[in-house]
Amino acid sequence: MSVPAWCSSTRGNSALLLVAPHGGRRPAVDATAPPPRLRVNDVYTAELTALLAARLDAATVINHAQDRNSLDLNRTSQVLRCAPWFLELLVRQIEAILVRHPVAEVLFIHGWNVGQPKCDLGIGAVETATGLHLPDGAALTVADTYLQQRLEPLRAAAAATGIGVSIGERYPASHRNNLLQLFTSRAADHAAAQRLADWARAGRLNALQLELGIPLRWPGTWRDRLVEAITASFSEPATSRLGKPLTTQDSALSTDQPEPNIDNPVAAALQFYDPAADVGLFAGLGPMGPAVTGGRLLLFLGHQRIALFTGEHVGGGQVAPLEFRVENGCTRLRFHGALLRLEDARVYLDLEAALAQSELVDADVELVFAPMHAGNAMQFGSVDGTLRIADEHRRISTGAFANAGGLRATGSRRQTMLAADFGDGRGLLLRSTDEAERSMALSFAREGMQVLEPAPVVVSLDGDLYTPQRFERISAGQPALRAQPWSRMPILRPTGRGGYVRVTFGVARFEWGAETGWGLYEHAVPLLRGEHGAGAAAS
Repeated sequence: MSVPAWCSSTRGNSALLLVAPHGGRRPAVDATAPPPRLRVNDVYTAELTALLAARLDAATVINHAQDRNSLDLNRTSQVLRCAPWFLELLVRQIEAILVRHPVAEVLFIHGWNVGQPKCDLGIGAVETATGLHLPDGAALTVADTYLQQRLEPLRAAAAATGIGVSIGERYPASHRNNLLQLFTSRAADHAAAQRLADWARAGRLNALQLELGIPLRWPGTWRDRLVEAITASFSEPATSRLGKPLTTQDSALSTDQPEPNIDNPVAAALQFYDPAADVGLFAGLGPMGPAVTGGRLLLFLGHQRIALFTGEHVGGGQVAPLEFRVENGCTRLRFHGALLRLEDARVYLDLEAALAQSELVDADVELVFAPMHAGNAMQFGSVDGTLRIADEHRRISTGAFANAGGLRATGSRRQTMLAADFGDGRGLLLRSTDEAERSMALSFAREGMQVLEPAPVVVSLDGDLYTPQRFERISAGQPALRAQPWSRMPILRPTGRGGYVRVTFGVARFEWGAETGWGLYEHAVPLLRGEHGAGAAAS
């Protein structure tokens, strides 16, 4: 059996085999023509797998370098077609374990790119209020007593350190093409897969996948806590009789479809730039789908430095550790958790590269937004509070906008959004698109809000078709508005149809007639594959 140099394997003395199928890296992305459905490799899973193996005296199979976009070792169809050696290597490692132990335990280490210290266990099922739901066509990958002997102790040990462990919340490992489904009593048309099925049928094999949030993989306190929890839960040998595989007839399983858990849906947003503190902020909560709420906290920290949190929660409500609360007419934003800090936000044009270059830091954010006028969906007012990022402490006191994201046009439209504070209770919020009827502008003052006549924003570009260098809006009867970006964070946002929108965020300096202000911008352009150029565009 020939094994590529980018895949390593080691032997251990325990009954554990740890596998990192997505520990590789992809080449740099061509931002003008990225491939459709580009996936991110599971950064730091190779290192974490080796670390856990040393603590647990476990065997390993680790992909150190192969890009999952070229070969996905977690997809049965790709493994059987392009890398049967991988399956044979797993069988050889398990066979060596079973010579010494009555039962082998296989843990696949994956990454979940949320900023929360969460672990989702994949065993083929989804946990519901009535038990484990087994999706159609799926099989359980662990035996019945394994839940109580291994997984419940792991959940308890993790919870004691602040780590949440769910079962199938986002990644149940139930799809027939998920490699974990080969570790069940059914087998694919392959000799190695048949060996796995035989062992599972005899109660000698248990397998699961661990989907680990960013704080649990990056070097730091959270990863140390995870390693301690796993070590405490898996150090003792499993009993020799772990029971038969779970089936739909077992009382722990439910064949009913799980109901979405929607508890107090929240949609809220806050954004501002404080020139005295040199801090810009985009923060928001909102639906990612029918049963998932997403949260984001993006901080601009001067020059090109940023810090970012993204998280999600099944159901409505808050996305801990990010929280929005309305109290006495004011909106309170709290965040106490981990952020990814990056020195140059422009790297985010390649998400995987940005993740790999970011460091994990602790942060505390306490802000209170007071609207100038109640009752409007989109509001302007003042924000006050403090933030700490690692050893940096800053005081915030400036003008701010709440729920300005309601202006954002959906889909893959070209659009520009500008939000500026001119001091003394004056603010300007506008959206400009290629479709005049979708453009709008709102002027805020202590006397109230005024809807301005729509006018296009002319965007001068900096070296390509996407990077804004200057914004200008001129309309009859209103002062000219000009804005100069001071920082840039470009990203590629998938459209859902194989294409992308290139979006650039950042801090900008504004001139509105004789007034000078500061604020934020967001400029989105559908990606035109392979086209290069510079100039100006109206949106």
